[in-house]
Amino acid sequence: MVAAQSHLTNEVVLFDGVADVTALPTFEISPLDGSVLVVNSSGIHDNIRVAELYNEDLLLIANENDTSDVDGTLTQITKDSGLGHVGVTSHLTFQNSFNWFEIFSFGASGSTSLFQSDDTEESLTATHILSVNNATLFAAGNTYGYFTPTPDSVFIEQFKDRQPTWRVNEPGNHVLALDRSDEFIQLTIVQANKLNVFSYNMGTGAMENSYSIDISDYRFMPLVYRFPKSNVTLVAKATETYEVSCFDVNGFKWGYHKLQTAETTSIDRIGDIQFDDEGNVYLTGIFYTQETGSGVLISKLSPDGDLKWERRYDNAPNLKTWSSHSIINGDILYVSGQETTENGGWSQFLVAYSLDDGQLLKESKTPENGEYRFSTKALKVCDNQVLALGTVNGPDREEFVLRKFDFPTTPTSTDNLSSSRLNGEKLIVYPNPAERMSASVKLTDQHTISYLEIISISGQVEDQLRIAPGQQEVRIPVTKPGAYIVIAYNQDHQAVARERVIIR
Repeated sequence: MVAAQSHLTNEVVLFDGVADVTALPTFEISPLDGSVLVVNSSGIHDNIRVAELYNEDLLLIANENDTSDVDGTLTQITKDSGLGHVGVTSHLTFQNSFNWFEIFSFGASGSTSLFQSDDTEESLTATHILSVNNATLFAAGNTYGYFTPTPDSVFIEQFKDRQPTWRVNEPGNHVLALDRSDEFIQLTIVQANKLNVFSYNMGTGAMENSYSIDISDYRFMPLVYRFPKSNVTLVAKATETYEVSCFDVNGFKWGYHKLQTAETTSIDRIGDIQFDDEGNVYLTGIFYTQETGSGVLISKLSPDGDLKWERRYDNAPNLKTWSSHSIINGDILYVSGQETTENGGWSQFLVAYSLDDGQLLKESKTPENGEYRFSTKALKVCDNQVLALGTVNGPDREEFVLRKFDFPTTPTSTDNLSSSRLNGEKLIVYPNPAERMSASVKLTDQHTISYLEIISISGQVEDQLRIAPGQQEVRIPVTKPGAYIVIAYNQDHQAVARERVIIR
């Protein structure tokens, strides 16, 4: 059994804590220096684009508020091997008659414009951007006629050395995905009750192949996932049963349907899908129990749709655990989500599974105060560092936070401590997170604690604090920002309690 401790090393509140939490930011990790770019298209108020750049330790190194006479919506960012971070904004005009988009890069000195479309030639909005290398970019989005509230068609355009080289227009209402295989650039669009997948020659823009998927039988817009390497599309029911269908250029390939796990009015359903390099499929979903609780169901399917293994991750019977966010890095599947607590809060969990056999390799739980609810919104991985973007909601805060976890799959020396209450003792750390030298540990009236150890997330003992008989409070003398574990020992040198604290 893998013990659950918090591997959180740092946490930052994004956009000064005043961004609109109804509009989800996006973030990317630079392949050049590990810097993290976070962008929020809604901004703090109208007509402001907010971008924040953090170094690999989540220290802010650049930010930019771009005020414009027209609304500029930052629609997508991507990592670039030469520029680090590249993004695209779309600018809407009256009745969509003169829409235009801009491609930009972002670094320590702020944003740099790479290309602006000409609204006098065609009214365009870009919703997707993809970097092939440091000289070649692709953008895709919608085209509009004069005084038309909805798009006339969709487009895909190639740029080399900041100059457009070819553009192709296709019938459609909305771009779902822009991706690439080794040979082709691929576009997935919605047109009426169909999904259309087009593959183009990267050099010329000539169409190489295409296929359509009928989605008219779905009550709601399905979840769509792509495996670009083989040009495979998976379609999952968003609000119905745990079911997924696979399509390629030859049409329907296979389907997988898992029966309901319990007799309950709630419906088991898929929340996220990932692919490994061989085309194996990893479904992350939710299952319900007869005790009104829920858990996370993780299933590995072969490229032909055969079940390879299945794992469940759940909480106490009457509590709920759920997730819609997973990511693969190397030979590990990472899953993050929320679980309810006895006092009504939502705490974050992060788990790592082996792709090969589904073994649970590591587990992290970051508890929240009973009045606060954390919700995972996005997940990224770089080496052994896992970044989770989420929201924290409570009586006095509603904000986006970015959390960094040091998550090597080799257990550390403190992994045998699984909860803040081990042998009847309890620690209360406040405030948490705390500024330097401001955190304190409160002990119970009849405690048997002899001393405390302050341990860094890497397992190094930073300090040891003696507790006098009857002492009920002690200050944590830590000055370096990061996440720490406070471990309490009795006079027999046995660990009797633990708690996590974040120093900012």
